[in-house]
Amino acid sequence: MFTLSHLVNTRSRAARLAFAAVVAATMAASSADSAAAEGAPQYSRWPREMPAVRAVNHQQPVPAETLPAPLPEPSPPDQAGMTCDQLIGIALSNNPTVRQAGAALEAAQGNWVQVGLYPNPGIAYLGNEIGQSGRAGQQGAYFQQEFVRGGKLGLNREVAEREIVIARQNFAAQRQRVVNDVRIHFYNTLIAQRMLEITGDMEAIGKRALGVADQLFNAQQVGKVDVLQARIEASNANIRVTSARNRLSASWRQLAAVAAVPGMQPQKLVGNLEEDMPEFTWEESIARILQESPELAASRTNVGRATDALRRARVEPVPNLTVQAGPQYDLGSNHAITNVSVLVPVPLFDYNQGNIRKAEAELRGARSAVARHELLLTSQLATEFERYNNALTQYAQYRDEIMPDARQALELVGNAYKQGESSFLVLLNAQRTYFFTVLAGLEAQRDLWESAISIDGLLLKDSLQTGPMQIPDTPGVAPPSQLQLNPLLGH
Repeated sequence: MFTLSHLVNTRSRAARLAFAAVVAATMAASSADSAAAEGAPQYSRWPREMPAVRAVNHQQPVPAETLPAPLPEPSPPDQAGMTCDQLIGIALSNNPTVRQAGAALEAAQGNWVQVGLYPNPGIAYLGNEIGQSGRAGQQGAYFQQEFVRGGKLGLNREVAEREIVIARQNFAAQRQRVVNDVRIHFYNTLIAQRMLEITGDMEAIGKRALGVADQLFNAQQVGKVDVLQARIEASNANIRVTSARNRLSASWRQLAAVAAVPGMQPQKLVGNLEEDMPEFTWEESIARILQESPELAASRTNVGRATDALRRARVEPVPNLTVQAGPQYDLGSNHAITNVSVLVPVPLFDYNQGNIRKAEAELRGARSAVARHELLLTSQLATEFERYNNALTQYAQYRDEIMPDARQALELVGNAYKQGESSFLVLLNAQRTYFFTVLAGLEAQRDLWESAISIDGLLLKDSLQTGPMQIPDTPGVAPPSQLQLNPLLGH
C-alpha cells in the first residue's frame, strides 16, 4: 500500500527523487508544447499559391538535469532537410504522368497541323491500246488534284483547336494533381516524422519509469501491481514506436513514388505544421471550384468541340472535285492528244446522315457531361468539406482545450506525487493521457492538412491513378484521299 508514511521514509528518498526527474522531464516537454501552441498563428485564409513551409523552433529552455528525454520540436530553418517546394520541383521534373499529359498536348498540336493540310497532288503513267495492230498504242501521263470544298479543312482545324485547349487543360490539371499529392504526402510524412519522435520519447520515459518503479518496489514503496503497470506501459510504448516507424517508412515511400524517385533514400523533412493553417467557407470554395477547375473547363470546352464537330459532319456531303488531266501521244496516228477528267461524287445514298446523328448525340452528351461534372464536384467538395470541418474542429479543440487540460492535469499529478498526495498509478495514467492527447492532436492535424490541400487544390489528387479526359473521334471526317486511276481516260 502506497501511503504518505512511505513517501517520508528517508530510505526511499533517492528512489523518489529519481522518479521525480522522470516526471519533471515529461512536464518540461509539455511546457515546450504549450509554448509552441501559444505561439502558433491563428487560422487565416490560405493563399491560392501555397507558401513554402518554414520551420520554427518553439522549444523553450529547461534545466538540463530535468530533461532526460524531451519531446523533440520541429527542426530550425538552417538544419539540413528537404522542403516541400524542393520535392514539388523534383516531382514536376520526374513524374511520368506530367510527361504523359505533355505528350498528349504535343499530339493535339500535331493533329491540328495535319487535319488542315491540303491533299497531295498525284502523277501517273497511262497507256492505252498497247499491242493493237502490233503498235505501242497511246502513251502518256496525267496529273490528279482533289479540291476540298465546303470549308472542310478549316472546320477540321477548328475542331482540332478545341482539342488543343482540352489537352492544355488536362495538362494543367495533371500538374496540379502532382503538386497536391506531393503536398499531402509531405505533410503526412512530416507528421509521421513528428509522431516517431514523440513515441520515441514515450518509450524512453517508459523505460525510465519502469526502472524507477523497480527501485521503489525494492525499497518497498510500491506494490507489484505498480511495477506490472509500468512494464505494460513500457511495452505498449515500444509497440507504438514500431508502428510509428512503419508509418514513417510507408509515408516516405508514397512521397518518393509521387515524386517519381522510388529509390530516394529517406531524409529529414523541414516544415512547420502550425504555420499558415487553412480556413475556408463553403460558398467561396464551391464558387472557386466551379469557376477555376481545369477538369470542368475541359468539359465545357468539349461542348464547343462537339459543336464544331457537328458543323464539320454537316458539310461532309458537299462533294470534293477531283480533276485529272494529262497529255498522250498516239503512236498509231502520230497525233498528240490531251485527256481531262473531272470527278464529282453524288451524295445520293450516303450523305453522312449516320455521322451527323452521331455528332448531334455527342453534342447532347457533352452538354450533359458538364452538368454531371458540376454535380460531381459539388458532391466531392461536400464530402471533403465535412472532413475539413471535422478536422478543423477537432484540432482546434485539442490545441485550445484538451491538450492544455491534459498538460495541467499532468503537472498537478506530478506535483501531488512529489508531495506524496498521489499514487504511482495515477501518475502513470496522467502521463499516458497526455501523450495520447498529443498523438490524437497530430492525427487531427494530418486530416486537416490533407483536406485543406485538397480543397485549395481544386479537389485534384491521386495523380498516379487519374488520366486525362478522353476525346472522341471527330465524326464525318473522311480518311485522306488516295490517288485513283480513272479508267475513262484515254478512251
